Amino acid sequence: MTTTNGNISIGQEVLVRIAGRIVPAIIEETLPDGWMVKSIASGKTFKTRKLQEQPANEAAPVAEPTATEAAEPVEEQPAEPQPAAEEPEAPEAEPAPEAPRARKMSLLDAAIEVLKLEAKAMNTRDMVKQAVERRLWVQTSCKTPEQSLYGAIFREIKESEHARIRKSEKRGLFEYAG
Repeated sequence: MTTTNGNISIGQEVLVRIAGRIVPAIIEETLPDGWMVKSIASGKTFKTRKLQEQPANEAAPVAEPTATEAAEPVEEQPAEPQPAAEEPEAPEAEPAPEAPRARKMSLLDAAIEVLKLEAKAMNTRDMVKQAVERRLWVQTSCKTPEQSLYGAIFREIKESEHARIRKSEKRGLFEYAG
């Protein structure tokens, strides 16, 4: 959840997402496209465009432990209290990103997996289509994944001693080499 420029004032404590962590900060300046905030834990000032919503009664418990734990060494301690403060939220926030990471594979690996499962010769268009349908590969901004896969297959065949894929007898088709 993020908040917009509605009721934000200078000096207000807010939560800001920094490098995947939510840390308490104080608004120092309002900018046309965001805010300048100062981290309570590290004392560093930076620009942000989004703020995390924070009810007024929850501001103190999040900010106080981080500020007291980071009182002595400024640069070493903030890394430890931030994950500790985030741990209750971690089970909700982290399983979703980890699931795609476990499945994330290259298009070539996904195509080889498709060839294993289908056990028949296929062209690159069909391999890409099957990889997306089976959720083995998440489509990127690549405009021509079929051509990218075609090139990757020939690199695999040329450079690998034991290529996992080979050209079929039929033109334009590829098979799993085992």
